Amino acid sequence: RWVQIGTFSFQASEVTKFAIVLSFAHLISINFKRMDTFRYGILPYLIILVPTLLLLAAEPHISCIAIVVLLAAGMLFIGGVKLRWFVIALSVIVGAILYLVIFTDNFSYANDRILGWLDPFNEQIWQETWQTRNSLYAIGSGGLLGWAGKLQAEIPLPAGAPERLYFAIVCEELG
Repeated sequence: RWVQIGTFSFQASEVTKFAIVLSFAHLISINFKRMDTFRYGILPYLIILVPTLLLLAAEPHISCIAIVVLLAAGMLFIGGVKLRWFVIALSVIVGAILYLVIFTDNFSYANDRILGWLDPFNEQIWQETWQTRNSLYAIGSGGLLGWAGKLQAEIPLPAGAPERLYFAIVCEELG
């Protein structure tokens, strides 16, 4: 997922989100009066979107796929695409998701994350839910007015965790 250039690294999918917004905005501005047709309102966007989604699925980066699809759908809706195309696309997406979840094992890690989110105190997935559990402990230990002992804030967190746990730390500190 990450591209390393010397000491600089970035996530390619972040560039993808920006590129989708710019390219869709440009095409919608050019074809605004013809967005209700398949040739100008659907086809050019599918040509851009489908390969992008396939590359994101190959990473796999499911959350970025969801964000890109929602961005594209929002832009196309505002751009004037007929509602029937959204119904067709939603049917295809739901069918694809059901197929992938039921008949393949490609996204089993996503199932584990969902299970961990639903039940972070499950002992079978104890290691995978460490951050979620500690966030909940921090929120609970904050009480109504905050916790002076900073119990959870002093636990060493893995790399990248502090910016994901701001809400929990604020709840612990301020109540």
